[in-house]
Amino acid sequence: MRSCAIRLRFRRIAGLLALGAALTGCDRLPWAKSQAAAASAGPSAAASRAVRQAMPARPVDPAKVIAEVNGRLITVEEFHRRVRGLAEEYRPKSLEDKKRLLEELIGVELIVQDAKARGLGQDPEVVQRLDDLEQVLLYQEAVQREMAGVAVTDAEAEKFYKDYQVGFKEPERVRLKQLVVKTEADAKAILVTLLQGTSTFEQIVRERSVGPAAAQGGDVGYVIRAADKAIAEQSGQAAPATTSLFPQLEQAAFALEVGGISGIIKGPEGYYIVKLVERKEGSVRPLTEVWQQVRDGLLLLKQQQHFQEKLGGLRGKARVTVYEDKLGQL
Repeated sequence: MRSCAIRLRFRRIAGLLALGAALTGCDRLPWAKSQAAAASAGPSAAASRAVRQAMPARPVDPAKVIAEVNGRLITVEEFHRRVRGLAEEYRPKSLEDKKRLLEELIGVELIVQDAKARGLGQDPEVVQRLDDLEQVLLYQEAVQREMAGVAVTDAEAEKFYKDYQVGFKEPERVRLKQLVVKTEADAKAILVTLLQGTSTFEQIVRERSVGPAAAQGGDVGYVIRAADKAIAEQSGQAAPATTSLFPQLEQAAFALEVGGISGIIKGPEGYYIVKLVERKEGSVRPLTEVWQQVRDGLLLLKQQQHFQEKLGGLRGKARVTVYEDKLGQL
């Protein structure tokens, strides 16, 4: 019972471990995708924009200006920002590539200047979208800076591995050869022949079996128990076997010794007899092998906990009124 409880607890965490290993930045954290969570008290985005516009422009080093469009300076820094935003295969490699990219920046600036001249910057829909974008960007930047101080120590990673070793277990595997016939009478006759040793299992499979891989002597590869396969799938791991056995056949197969042949088992395609070719005992993956997976998963867990504490503190100090009666009208 204790082992089952540990496994169930690990399943809830293992999904986060797999997700944590795939994350590369705080802007991809689950909570960073929620625009609704960005709403907070304070000046509007439009007011913030007005403050920025009123601030004096920073002086620009003439040596870092690579183009000028109607007085608007395009700098080396802006060019590099554009390059960093491109996928590696699209980043400029030659001088001609850089010229084309600069022409794109000039084209963008010309269109933006024309849009402002036509008053699009005051269009209510555009203003609202700018407000929304600013709010999301501020939210993501705040989360990124907040999460930058969260870290996982080696001791924490080692403790998690020790507490949840069952989740890093490589399950027991058996390699099987399988024979399937349509009638019980055929199965009984074949079993007698096998026990007498007048023909090999592989030979009879090739001649009589209607099951998969009959031409290969019935070799269906490695198999793990259905319960272990479910745990592997829920923890984001690739299950080490693709063949599935129905319960009665699984029980019979895993009870065999290497080289042993089962009795007759009735199944969905007829009557089955299996031979156990090889057994690989279960083992726990060493910490060195899963070290990065553990650290990434724990980092995500700690970031989530830190975020919830931060949000809870802000919520506790804020004046928030929710009008639930209006939700039904949305």
